[in-house]
Amino acid sequence: MSSSPGVLYARSVSLALPPAPKTRQPLRVLSAHRRVLNLMDETGRILAVVAPEIGDGPFHIVLEQAISFDFALPGAQAWRQGRALALGDWRLDWSRAHRWNPALAPANIPARAWRTLTACVQESGRFRGRMADVDRAAARLQRGAALIAQGVARAEASALQQGASLLMGLGPGLTPAGDDYLLGALARLHLDDSLPDPAQLGRFIEADAMRTTQLSRAWLLHAAGGRFDARWHRLRDALAADDAEAICRAARDILSVGASSGPQALAGLLLT
Repeated sequence: MSSSPGVLYARSVSLALPPAPKTRQPLRVLSAHRRVLNLMDETGRILAVVAPEIGDGPFHIVLEQAISFDFALPGAQAWRQGRALALGDWRLDWSRAHRWNPALAPANIPARAWRTLTACVQESGRFRGRMADVDRAAARLQRGAALIAQGVARAEASALQQGASLLMGLGPGLTPAGDDYLLGALARLHLDDSLPDPAQLGRFIEADAMRTTQLSRAWLLHAAGGRFDARWHRLRDALAADDAEAICRAARDILSVGASSGPQALAGLLLT
């Protein structure tokens, strides 16, 4: 289906989005970027309209074709009703979009696949330089990460709680480095059912969720519920298949996210 002037259509939409309202529901623009438009409803829940190259995510509506979101100003009023959205003269229709499930199911991942992933990640310059943006918070990030790794290895709730407290909201940006690490750690716990229940770490994160940005909070709360974007699904599938080429390709996709978000998240996944 092609888009007419002022009307766009969605390719896919997350199953985790709030139910479609029957009456007009107000939204406001939280932030607008070249490929992402973040909107927030009155309860604080976030909905993101994204370009096709961004792909599926736990609160994403993926467009059939990319547009520039330069016209959207933070704080601007938008409306949602049914499976349609309006912002000024712009309209979005996702009534025929594919429904995408963001739930990241556990997988039987061979030890060799984890070793392959570790090697691919550690050879990346982006991964090795991931602490550059943290600056004076680096020591706290390292301490928090060590506590999370200890809590996972020893099933120590106190270490998980202390680690989450140290990391939540730590660092600059829309998704702080500490949050990125926690997201990766949650992915590891959801993927490997031999490790502690991810709900335990999730509860500690939820308790401190107001300490971080609105956008990062959305990512973390979805991750606590086991919902991740498509990059993590591709990595899970590659690890389960023990496909070295696919593992490294999926790792590079995550490493490319943000200034340091991807590298920090993979550090959390690897509990390093």
